[in-house]
Amino acid sequence: MRIMRILILEDNLKALNAIFHGLKELEVEIGRIKTVCFSEVKLAQLFLGEVDLEKFDVILLDKLSGDGKDFHEVVLGKVDPEKIIAISNTLAYNQEAMDKGVLQVVRKDYLDLNQFKAKIKKEIINIL
Repeated sequence: MRIMRILILEDNLKALNAIFHGLKELEVEIGRIKTVCFSEVKLAQLFLGEVDLEKFDVILLDKLSGDGKDFHEVVLGKVDPEKIIAISNTLAYNQEAMDKGVLQVVRKDYLDLNQFKAKIKKEIINIL
């Protein structure tokens, strides 16, 4: 059985909690999932400088990181955009990702994180 690898670039703990709960549920359906998660651009850049982004099956991509920098700069244009799911709560940031080729967008809704979780699971299945 193949292991699915997911890169998560997100700084909000509530959103991460929803994402990880969804991945735990999804693992029952599709098999083993391994994740790498960063909340700061600088750390993501250091790690991704050593790793081929194409090794990830899915990338969950927020716009702003915990250090106030731009996660889009870390990923967009450096990996197949069909692997990316933009997950900002700001419509303009998701549109920016789409303008750079990203096809999947799940708007982060802090008032309904269960729906956010369900939509992410659906988009991950669509990518696979």
